Amino acid sequence: MCKKKKQESEVIVAMGDTLLVPIDCGMSNLKSLLRVVGEDKFKEFIFGSEVTKEESITGMTTYINDVAWNFGGFQGDSSKKVGEYENVFTKATEFHRALVRRFLYELYLQTGFRKFEVIIGASVDNFNVNQGKTVVNTMLEGEVKPSIFKIREALNQEVELEITNVIAQPETASALLSGAIKTNATEKNLYLCDIGFLNNTVFVIREGKIDFTTEGVEVDVRGMNHVIKHINAYYNRHNLKAKMTVNRIEQILRQGRKLDNTDEKLFQNAINEYMDKEYMPKLVAREFDSKNDCIEFIGGGSVALSRFLINYCESKNISVEIADNSMFATCKGMLKKVEIMKQLDASTVSGK
Repeated sequence: MCKKKKQESEVIVAMGDTLLVPIDCGMSNLKSLLRVVGEDKFKEFIFGSEVTKEESITGMTTYINDVAWNFGGFQGDSSKKVGEYENVFTKATEFHRALVRRFLYELYLQTGFRKFEVIIGASVDNFNVNQGKTVVNTMLEGEVKPSIFKIREALNQEVELEITNVIAQPETASALLSGAIKTNATEKNLYLCDIGFLNNTVFVIREGKIDFTTEGVEVDVRGMNHVIKHINAYYNRHNLKAKMTVNRIEQILRQGRKLDNTDEKLFQNAINEYMDKEYMPKLVAREFDSKNDCIEFIGGGSVALSRFLINYCESKNISVEIADNSMFATCKGMLKKVEIMKQLDASTVSGK
């Protein structure tokens, strides 16, 4: 039986006294969402993870099991957008572990729930090797059994929160259930490309089924971080009047800033070169044929690069789509998959 807990004007859907929480925690940010009452409606959360403990911007102190942590961005506002740099944490494993707990505390503050069943995303290669246990060990210190932790902010009362269970799910494969995937041409093979900060993952869907062989799946560690460096090198090589830093390029892409004609052309040419030399050969090696196949991009990188990717593909007569709300496609898909596994109300997991 699903319990509905009111949160302002929204009604959060839960399993009794426990929230089912998908978490996509990459090298660049933590993304999550909760189902709310309505036709396929969700409340979305995103917080960054880009600096070290000593570089906290707000100086807000949170105590997790009596250990002090400084976080920026968690001030009761979950409506932050990509590129708003006050949402800042860190890349290190120990801080990511604290970040997950701090996020669950944020859910407690916003919903009143104290118990959470967590769905963690694992890369498809890790999931195929050990069902995502490595990711669970990294993000939650091996906590596959119920665990209680204490958390408080300075001068506030301590609260006990509980992770009742942890479920690992393959990230990009789960996105297929999100309802965000647009391309539905049965006569074409679909190349589903997830551009993350650290990894690029390619899935080939042949005749409606994922090809889980090495001919159908590739996980490349050269994600957005590498693409940004490629743009930086190309820009500084071809612009004799001005130079740009890697951080500046990353900020421009994340915030979706408009460029003048010269810079727009340089960015586009850099992406064209990257696609020609590095990205498309991976797809061609997996039998990609622009006349018969199509590409669907998901992930945060596809949001940042959307106009450049579309321009490139259209110039090559490649059928291309950027998934609806692609930033949260993985979280949404993981949640729906577990809802189906648990046989929750089918009317709320229809993937519309």
